[in-house]
Amino acid sequence: MAPVEALIQNLRFQAMIRGFRYVTHAWVSAGHYGPIPPEQLKIVLEQRLQGELFENCSLTVEGFDGEEIKLDRIEGILVLPNHSS
Repeated sequence: MAPVEALIQNLRFQAMIRGFRYVTHAWVSAGHYGPIPPEQLKIVLEQRLQGELFENCSLTVEGFDGEEIKLDRIEGILVLPNHSS
């Protein structure tokens, strides 16, 4: 289950670099993770994504091809640095 461990680390990393205090919803495209059915991947993620950052997080895992993660939160503002062109 190494790809799943990488997904969990990526979810945590993406939330932390965005400055999220907590994640309210995570959407994951499961097609990249091989023969694991989306329902089973969701169960594994629910068991492994614990702690303050994902305490009340709802998950949507769909079987689309490719690797995609979307995170959402209800409160707070995500401030991105301005890039001069």
